[in-house]
Amino acid sequence: MDNVGYIKNHKVTIVELGTDNETRIDVQSAEDMSTGAYIIRCSLNDQEIVSTQDKYFAAFQQFRDKLLEAGYGIKCNGARLNAAPLSKFENGPRVYILESDAKGLPENTVDIWDKADINEFPDSRQQNRFINKWSDEHLGRPEQYKELSKLCLAGFILTLSPPAWLLLCVIFQELYLVWIAGLLLSPLLGLIFSIAGVVTAGRSGKRGKGFGAAGIIIQCVCLVVAVIVFGPAVVEHANTTRRITSNEMYPLGRLGEASNTEYDVTKYMLPEGYDLNSPDITVSDSDFETYAGNKLQTINNKTDKSIRGVFRDYNFLIVRSDRFDEWLSVNCPQGLRYYKGYAGIEYADWWEFAAIGTYPLAVYKDPSDKYIIITNCNDYKVITEFFEQ
Repeated sequence: MDNVGYIKNHKVTIVELGTDNETRIDVQSAEDMSTGAYIIRCSLNDQEIVSTQDKYFAAFQQFRDKLLEAGYGIKCNGARLNAAPLSKFENGPRVYILESDAKGLPENTVDIWDKADINEFPDSRQQNRFINKWSDEHLGRPEQYKELSKLCLAGFILTLSPPAWLLLCVIFQELYLVWIAGLLLSPLLGLIFSIAGVVTAGRSGKRGKGFGAAGIIIQCVCLVVAVIVFGPAVVEHANTTRRITSNEMYPLGRLGEASNTEYDVTKYMLPEGYDLNSPDITVSDSDFETYAGNKLQTINNKTDKSIRGVFRDYNFLIVRSDRFDEWLSVNCPQGLRYYKGYAGIEYADWWEFAAIGTYPLAVYKDPSDKYIIITNCNDYKVITEFFEQ
């Protein structure tokens, strides 16, 4: 031991935990004069066991734990479950022996290294837990070695972490999905850890319940604020979603640029000024179903006014012309729009950033005037084949 003061030798008894065989060994303790730390060491089975800590009892605990890891318990006062260190104003190789019926700290202390007739060998965590519990019950205050609840601290940190996730999302945009996941999960995990930390800290006598309580309070306040600020928007979003998805045109797809324009489909287009309320037009249910069955390759949905299906990979919606006004009032109250003298129709769909966009569909009529056809088909050849098949 270099740079140390007076070295004290202790003859102690250790027990091999697997066999209960007892052995006497020499232990040395001293203070490092350059750092003020305490050093405890011994040689055991051709290896050196050394501990260094600022407090004497902490150095002993570290030394005892290393012996336990090597498979040996030490029979001395310091290794007792109810051995407690001196106050923070004192330091040295002595300990209190805490009694369950005591009203306060014992008046006298005993030497850490004096032999104790013990058969159980707790580690530092078990010993500190006992000290904390005894201190709470008999002194009404936490002890200097009381363990901090890691759950409470983690819950509090996670509660405050959303701004950090937002900053990461701005700086490292290529990993934005990871940061958004952290932003969404951290408050939930923070609340779970805070609640678990407060519960376990109360049972085990750990400190840090203030962190856990703060985490819970912050999360509850944020939840209330979020409900007040974003609640109406969420409700409106849900209502809008129901309105959009209940539309029979949703999602028919989007009408692209026309192709195969050499085919003339103007005779099938619905001209501006066309009378949709002609009293001479009547459609029976059986005729309607027969027409749709002949035109569509697959049928996806039927109502009393419309039948929806697929023809040549395009979506087609067939509406009875004698009930087209009723269908419009439900699905498109704004009515038809006209471009270059022919009718079209638009339906709403969600766009980027939760905005709503409107998308056009083509409108045609069967030559019999009995059926109105709405489609996302932009291929005039397919339109021609639909009507002429």
